[in-house]
Amino acid sequence: MGDAYMDTVTSILKRGQFANSYKFALLRSLAAFGAEQGSGYETVEHEWLAGKFIEFYWPLTVRFKIRQATVPNKDPVVMRYIRNEKTTLGLSPETSLPKYQNKYQDRHAQLVPKVVRKAFADVIPRFHTVGKKEVKPALYEPVGEGILIDADARQFLNANHKALDLLAIGSWVKFTEKFSSAPRLYEKIQGLKFKRSALKPYKEFFQTVLGETNCFYCGREAQAQSHVDHVIPWSFVAEDKVWNLVLSCEKCNGEKSSQTPEDPFVEKLIRRNEALLAMDDSKFPPSVIRDLTEWRPGGLQKNVEILVVRCRADGFGTWS
Repeated sequence: MGDAYMDTVTSILKRGQFANSYKFALLRSLAAFGAEQGSGYETVEHEWLAGKFIEFYWPLTVRFKIRQATVPNKDPVVMRYIRNEKTTLGLSPETSLPKYQNKYQDRHAQLVPKVVRKAFADVIPRFHTVGKKEVKPALYEPVGEGILIDADARQFLNANHKALDLLAIGSWVKFTEKFSSAPRLYEKIQGLKFKRSALKPYKEFFQTVLGETNCFYCGREAQAQSHVDHVIPWSFVAEDKVWNLVLSCEKCNGEKSSQTPEDPFVEKLIRRNEALLAMDDSKFPPSVIRDLTEWRPGGLQKNVEILVVRCRADGFGTWS
């Protein structure tokens, strides 16, 4: 029976129609249900599914701005609801879903039923439709305010939840590549908690080795309150590399936030990187040497230019 259910999943992912990414989110939700081991029939409430949808789409919307449609206002409605929360409350890109839930319990309690009302009308009844036919066996049956998972389907989900989650993520990434060329899409959609590098060594490198004390953007003295800023926002590149880092004063760092700067600053970064690559690196810290080594044969300028274009295309904005 397990092979038959897996055939259902692969048929949906290979031959199904995808107007948005809801089917991938629903399959991930089913996998998450399977991870909660149990047996027998069970009805999974729409509210529980809505909670999983919000969990999956939260970082894509708030932190990474991953597009799910050619036109931003055509994104899945759950993303529009989350984006409204971010704008209304002034949430930073670093605001995690648990932090939002703890601080704004009432708003989260209102968000869940909104998703229930608007997100499931199509995806739940049409999940198993491939072409004009429904593939069998079905993983669930729609019932009232939820979906009914029978004992056989539940056993399949229990046994295969990890593989199903990976299949859903991979298909979700393939779908998203039509709209976004952001780096590390797989990890972002997976919901991986990225490990941030310590930026203090980079700050010390700029100040002590390069002798920099002024803000990269406004030119004011920044040594006392200097920050290390990602020229191309971290929320887009999802990595800390010296070729994308500069010293910034507190004011510019706060105002720029998750945006790219205007082109003259991009060109300034490219010239700075060329100077770095031409320097004797014997006094460079190991982290800086690692960041630059892959680019010594060339290509760094093109890489920066491409990332800037892609970042802006994904709606991160340009700061002046």
